[in-house]
Amino acid sequence: MLKEFVEFLKQYKEIVLAIGVIGGGILFVRDYFATRTEVSKIECRQQLQLNKLRADFNTDKIGQEILDLQDLRPDEQGSGKTNSSLELEIKNKERELAAQQAKSGELEAALIENSCD
Repeated sequence: MLKEFVEFLKQYKEIVLAIGVIGGGILFVRDYFATRTEVSKIECRQQLQLNKLRADFNTDKIGQEILDLQDLRPDEQGSGKTNSSLELEIKNKERELAAQQAKSGELEAALIENSCD
């Protein structure tokens, strides 16, 4: 029985070889190159990281703006701004800073929990 099967395969060895090579090539290509889902996961993660960096940069920038405004407090008479308008501007910047810190925290949580999966 086995001998007959081997004899049958000998007659079609080129076809069997071609099928094996094509099948191996398909498996190689599938395993070698990233699939679309893997690429989209990588893109999503990179976008989250970029947004986190932007949020951190904006947080630092707003914090510096608050410090600059606070430095104006002692000599507000010379700057032309009243104390109340300066304080209002500082409060607005502090609200903006809190919102930016919250956004940064949300992005950090999304990165930690791998929300792109």
